[in-house]
This record gives sequence, C-alpha cells and structure tokens, in this order.
Amino acid sequence: LSQLVISSLCGFVGIRLFGIVPYKPIANADQLKQTSLLAAVFTMGFITLNSALGMMHVSLVMTLRATEPIFTLLLSVFLLKSEQVTFKMAMSLMPVVFGAALSSAESADFRIAGLIISVVCNIMFALRGILTKRLKASHTVDNFNLFFQVCFLGALFQGACLAVSSLFVPVSLPLHRLSDISYASTLLVNGVSFYAYLQLSWVVLSRIAAVSHSVCNSLRRPVMCVFGSLQFGNPISPLNSAGIAMATLGTLLYSQVRLADGKSAE
Repeated sequence: LSQLVISSLCGFVGIRLFGIVPYKPIANADQLKQTSLLAAVFTMGFITLNSALGMMHVSLVMTLRATEPIFTLLLSVFLLKSEQVTFKMAMSLMPVVFGAALSSAESADFRIAGLIISVVCNIMFALRGILTKRLKASHTVDNFNLFFQVCFLGALFQGACLAVSSLFVPVSLPLHRLSDISYASTLLVNGVSFYAYLQLSWVVLSRIAAVSHSVCNSLRRPVMCVFGSLQFGNPISPLNSAGIAMATLGTLLYSQVRLADGKSAE
C-alpha cells in the first residue's frame, strides 16, 4: 500500500507541480471502468507476488515468474487481436523462459499453494500489459497520467481490501514506525524506486508489443542474479550460469524472429 501511495504522490508532483506532461483527468465512465480494472489487476499482481514470496524462497518464485511470457502470449491470442502472434514466436520464447527459470533455480521449498498464487500472479501481470494496450487503443491517455491514475485507484483498491480483510483476520499497519527516520527513509526510497521502475516500464510497454514486454520482464531475473552476485556475493552455480546464457541468447532469437515475422507481414 505504501508503494502505491508514494507512487501516486510522485505522479502528482511530476504532473501537477513539474509539468512533465499536461494533466488529463479520466474523461468518461468507460475510461474509468477500464482504468479501474487495470488498477485492480495491477494491484492484485503485486499482492499475489508478495504472497508467493512469503510462502516460498525468492529463487523459486522468480523461476515460476519466468513463465509470464507464455501467459501473455496465450492471453494475447484471445484478448489482443491487434498484435500478431505466430507459432515461430511462441517457439522462440522457450529458451527465454527456460533460461530465466534455470538462472534462479535450485530451491527446495516448493508448495502447491505457492504455485497456484504464482500462476495467478503471472496471469495478473500478463493482463496488465494487455489491458493497457486495449485502454490506450480506445482512449487518449499518456503513460504518465495513466500510471498516476492506476496507482491512485490501486491504492484505493488495496485499502478497501485491507478494510475488508480486517473484518475476518487481524491487520496490522506499522504506522508507529514512521517516526523512525531509518524506517521512514527506507520506505520512501522503496516507494520512489517502485514508481521510477514501473513508470519506465509503462513507457516501454507503449513502444513494444505486450509479449515483447513480458520477455523483457523475464530477462530481469538473470540480470538480478548477476547483480546480486556482484553486489552481495550471492553464488551462481553452473546451472544458473547456463540459464543466464540461454535467456540472453533466447532474447536475441525472439527479437530476430519477431523482426522477420514483421517484415513478412508487410
């Protein structure tokens, strides 16, 4: 919730105070409906991701998350007719998915509930890209205003979920810790980083296909393994190294296949 609130504030400051782009409110009921659905899907993606991370080791969750391009591909076939998906594109995704999975593999704390939640998480993030494409196709909205609206509505959605949850289970919000400078500053940096990362992700999504965007997201996992090793000394096994190489080469293969399919369609 704190990440969405801070991101909403960052968006407000960037648009209304610094004038990055002109402020454009939601124009009509249909746009509000589509944006609210996108915000709910986006928020549920992070809720399920955090839930999966609480059940299983991060490497296993990231391995399961690496299959996101497959979910995006399947959903695009039915929900995003404007984007061409070919059999060769589907096959070229396999090295990316398997490579990203191997790069963060070797975890034993597997749980069925964690697997189900990870699958739901992948569906939510796949839908995020597809719903964004559909919203921008039917309404004129830029990436900055859209992300600000999504974060604001997402914060309201998560707040409502917490309110309902508190009726059945105890919900604790560590508001008393905000007086701790170290905790508050960490929370602020986390929220600003969350905003910057996802705002740039939305800009990238507007420039490439939804499936390509999922491929880029999958490639983050081997990159995280490499930087984790450089920064924190996390060991990289031969299996992880093979996965990093496979994911990198798979991304190049996918880009070449997509380029060739694009030329043949012209």
